[in-house]
Amino acid sequence: DTCGEYQVSTISQEDPDIQWGYTATRAHGMIIDYANGIFDGIKIENIESNYGSSWGMNIYKGSDIELTGEIIVNDIVAGSGLAMDEVSGLILPNYVPRGCSIEVGTDANVIWDAGMSVGNGVIGYELCDDETRIGDCNDCVLNGNLNESKRDKKGLMPPVWIVVVMIYGVLMMLVCYIKVFGIKDLKIMKQMRMDEETMPLLM
Repeated sequence: DTCGEYQVSTISQEDPDIQWGYTATRAHGMIIDYANGIFDGIKIENIESNYGSSWGMNIYKGSDIELTGEIIVNDIVAGSGLAMDEVSGLILPNYVPRGCSIEVGTDANVIWDAGMSVGNGVIGYELCDDETRIGDCNDCVLNGNLNESKRDKKGLMPPVWIVVVMIYGVLMMLVCYIKVFGIKDLKIMKQMRMDEETMPLLM
């Protein structure tokens, strides 16, 4: 709010093709920039940002590389700590959380084996498109309710856990009641029986 909206910070000559917007919340499995070489047989998993974008691999400008062998990227989650209304209210320099398996940026040259690069399970409020993404993307979800998608994907069902906790709490309360009041009630009933047995018959 103090600085107002801006796309690129100018504190120390940031590169707008690499450091656009607010970068502190981003998560990367691998960053490649201004590099030459061959990258063979890479597997990247479980990259998550609560409030920003997430990439398995991001290939920035000045790179001239070749990807060989299997390049596998699994479970990339962007903006997992944000609700849809919070994302809708984002202003620059905070961009919409973007999820991507392997993305090629501006002025980067990449050669890869078709069909050997695959992304699985990418979730975000924005996804990289076919023009910038390398390889296929399976089970990639552009979902306004990212948190629910993430829970379903991991097999977690919070409502069930809540019910289990509630049932456990009720059982514990019942046990405590029996221990505290139940014994007392039993003593009273026992005393009442004794009184009945010793009470003389009225003729």
